[in-house]
Amino acid sequence: MGNVLSQCTCLKGVYDKGEENLAFKAEMSDSPVGVAFTKHESTMLAELKEYYIQFLRGNAKKIKQIRIENRELSDKGSKLVALLIPELSELQELALRNNQIGTVGAQKLANELARLTGLKVLTIADNQLGDEGMAAIAGPISYMKSLKVLNLEGNGFGSDSLGEILENLSEFEGLKVINLKGNNISSRGIKKLAKTLSEVKTLEEFYFDDVKERDLVEIQNALPNVSLNKPKNPEAK
Repeated sequence: MGNVLSQCTCLKGVYDKGEENLAFKAEMSDSPVGVAFTKHESTMLAELKEYYIQFLRGNAKKIKQIRIENRELSDKGSKLVALLIPELSELQELALRNNQIGTVGAQKLANELARLTGLKVLTIADNQLGDEGMAAIAGPISYMKSLKVLNLEGNGFGSDSLGEILENLSEFEGLKVINLKGNNISSRGIKKLAKTLSEVKTLEEFYFDDVKERDLVEIQNALPNVSLNKPKNPEAK
C-alpha cells in the first residue's frame, strides 16, 4: 500500500509570477471555489491552498491527485475539500490520511464524493469516522465503480456501517485492493465480507485485522486468489 500514498509532486512550481493578481481574480469570481478561497486563504492548509490556486488558474484538468496527510483538516477543512472536488473532472486519486476527520467532516465530504465516479484510488484512513461517519460516505462510495484501491484503514467503524458499499461490491469490476485494518469489524463480519468480495474477480489484496487461524482459513477459501494482509507481488511495491 506504500506506493499509493507517496508524496505528491504534481503541483511543484504553482507559485509562479502573476500570483499577486490571484486574490483579485478569486474575489471577483462568482464561483463558490473563488469565494471560499477569498474567505479562507489566510488560514487554509498550504497543501489545500495549492490545489485551489491551480484550479483558479484554470488548470482543473491538470489536478489528477489530492493528497493531504498528517495535517488537521477537521470539519472546516473537510468542507473546503468537498467544495473543490466536484470541479475536478480528471481527479484519479483522493487521499486523506490522519486529518482528524470526524462524523461532521465525513458528512460534508459525502455531499460531493458521489460525483467522483471516475476516481481510481480513494484513501480515507486513520481518521475518526466511526460508524456514523462511515455510514455517511458509504452511499457515495458505492457510486465509484471505477475504484481500483479502497483504503478505509483506521477509522473505528463496524461492518454494518459499510452498508451500500457491500450491497454494490459486485459492480466494482476493477477493484484490486481493499484495506479495512484498524476498524471494529468482527471475525464474523470479515468472513461475511469475504463472501461478498468473492464476486469481485479482479481483487488481488484484502487487508483486515488479525483473526483466528480457522477463520483465516475460511476467508482464504472464500478468496483463493487473493493475498490476505500482504502485497500480492511484493517485488512490484
